[in-house]
Amino acid sequence: MLSHICLPESTLKRFSNSGILYYLDIKNKNIRKSPASSFLTANDYYTQETEAFLSKKLESKMGKIYESIDRFKRRQKPNITVVKSTKK
Repeated sequence: MLSHICLPESTLKRFSNSGILYYLDIKNKNIRKSPASSFLTANDYYTQETEAFLSKKLESKMGKIYESIDRFKRRQKPNITVVKSTKK
């Protein structure tokens, strides 16, 4: 399975231009481009259990935050609730 190893694809796409990311290749000192779907990925980097955990606990929640930001940008009421954590 192809895994994004630094940032989730949903985050990378927010910085892309029609799904394409432009980045500085420091080694070659060139501007390069890559599809967001394959940028900084590796095969079988995480186990299937870890992928499922990250998807459920992190990426899906980030998606809801992104949706709220987009709603706010369109001047619609964001669908997000902020609560005070009771964890110490």
